[in-house]
Amino acid sequence: MLALAELLSLLVCRCADLQEAFERVDHDGDGVINTAELEEIARSLNLNLSHSQAEAVVARFGNKGQI
Repeated sequence: MLALAELLSLLVCRCADLQEAFERVDHDGDGVINTAELEEIARSLNLNLSHSQAEAVVARFGNKGQI
């Protein structure tokens, strides 16, 4: 069983990992992922995501054209 200090340390590391991953895809550094950035992510993962599909994802999960 993890001690509280170990658990907190693990959570801090995971948060830092998530922040770093987000910053890699947030190319303009504005703190959100827009449709163009989402399309680029999809291409880098060899996913066939059309512009209209990317817009639909952002509309569904984002706010004002951004995630």
